[in-house]
Amino acid sequence: MGSVEWEGNRDTLSEQLGRFVGTWEPSLAQGFLQYDHLLRAKARRAPREWGQKGIAPYWQELPRWLANRGGCGRDAAAEEFLETVIWGQTTLFYAVRLQDDHLDGHLPHTPLLLAPLLFLSEADRAFSSVIDTRAAFWNHYRLALQTTLTGIARVAQMQRDTAISPDDLLQNYGRVDAIFSVGSSSVCERMGRAEDIPRIDQFVSELGKVLLALDDLEDIGEDLEDGRLNFAARILLEGSGASDIDLALLARSWRLHARPEGLDAIRKALLNSLDRGAKAISPLGLRPAMNLISATRAEVQELRDLRGITAPG
Repeated sequence: MGSVEWEGNRDTLSEQLGRFVGTWEPSLAQGFLQYDHLLRAKARRAPREWGQKGIAPYWQELPRWLANRGGCGRDAAAEEFLETVIWGQTTLFYAVRLQDDHLDGHLPHTPLLLAPLLFLSEADRAFSSVIDTRAAFWNHYRLALQTTLTGIARVAQMQRDTAISPDDLLQNYGRVDAIFSVGSSSVCERMGRAEDIPRIDQFVSELGKVLLALDDLEDIGEDLEDGRLNFAARILLEGSGASDIDLALLARSWRLHARPEGLDAIRKALLNSLDRGAKAISPLGLRPAMNLISATRAEVQELRDLRGITAPG
């Protein structure tokens, strides 16, 4: 799933994270801070074509975009409310991302395995401090969390099954980022525009497919070493007999088997997802979201040469 990189006006959010982690048992806190440092170091940086500096992950910005759109003003979603739901969205991200990394074998068996429970509890506390417990929001919250967790588990299983089609795998990629719509759904509900939530859900799903697939291109070698055939690898290695080759052995030689025209198929699939995401979000009048779609589309269109893909370590 996604990653996190805070700059500029997100300093207060980083400080809030530091204060929260500072209440933990010292070895647990130290383990998380080391993990978070590595996570930020490998974060996918937002396209600078957005026309904004110091941009945070789009899922932290989306609630603000919704609150500030088209003359709605700030009365319907006050700054304190926005800061709280963005904090809740952020702690929910960490709760799931830590579990995802553990599932992938990237998280050692240390007290850090307890951190997701602390983050999930904090997410519940944050959202419940500004949203009535009887609000429809909670149905969306629970469904989004369930969708993300089942999506992660399903993708992990599918990537180890060489018979799964790339299209089926990509479709499930769209489920993994479902939690990134939670904070935005709370803003829609507060502003009396709950009818916008399905559009946000689809935007997040389609964009999630593209961002995860772009990450796949960087992770082909690493995933093959772990016995996983990700979306990009399935298309690039189609017809190469990869299913009959030990994937770990293929990790360092996959480029010799890759079909250059496979990039065309990847590009087409991702551009189609971006088109669907744009169609879903455009009626909401969110210029930054459309700028993000355009910048991501430009990145996808540049996928024309396997030499531009990071070599496996």
